[in-house]
Amino acid sequence: MSKKLDFLKFIILAVLVGILLGACAPAKPAEETTLKLALLPILEALPIHVAQGEGYFAEEGVKVEFIPVSSAAERDQIIAAGQADGMINDLVSTLLYNKETPQIQIVSFAQSATSEVPQYRILASGDSGFSSVADLKGVEIGISEGSVIAYVTDRLLQAEGFAPEDIKTVAVPKIPDRLSLLEFSLRTNHPHLLRLCQHFRLSSCRR
Repeated sequence: MSKKLDFLKFIILAVLVGILLGACAPAKPAEETTLKLALLPILEALPIHVAQGEGYFAEEGVKVEFIPVSSAAERDQIIAAGQADGMINDLVSTLLYNKETPQIQIVSFAQSATSEVPQYRILASGDSGFSSVADLKGVEIGISEGSVIAYVTDRLLQAEGFAPEDIKTVAVPKIPDRLSLLEFSLRTNHPHLLRLCQHFRLSSCRR
């Protein structure tokens, strides 16, 4: 258990150092560093919350302030306004940020897909009547536009032989709203409300 905690500390400190070096200009040393992080309600943010609760940041003389955000768009606005020093985002978001000039840099990967544990899923009600991927043609899927979720949605369905006109998506930026779409589908048996599920996949699948 001690080894796991030490490893967690090492990962968190490496991320913090990378964010500070990549996002902050040289400045006079301060007695205490305050790091503001824009965090979505996602699984990848869990280690950061654990580190805060266990006092790992305080042990290193770093004061961390969390700025809760409900969507990638809200997070990006906060970063652009200089109201946060770091964030958890995705590769597509990074590409958009650095499209014309480098603005941010990746310091660590919080989660990666494996052959046993996919990072993204398309979810529907168990009573929706869908029995195969082909049943999803023309069905609206709630996504976050301009994000890896939008990209993966297209790629997953294209890999199953879907033509562009077969893929229907609806912009639902806020994560809680996308979860609500699935809950509404479960309550009403509405077959046309799905969501590309990443961060709420465990709680959603249990409902």
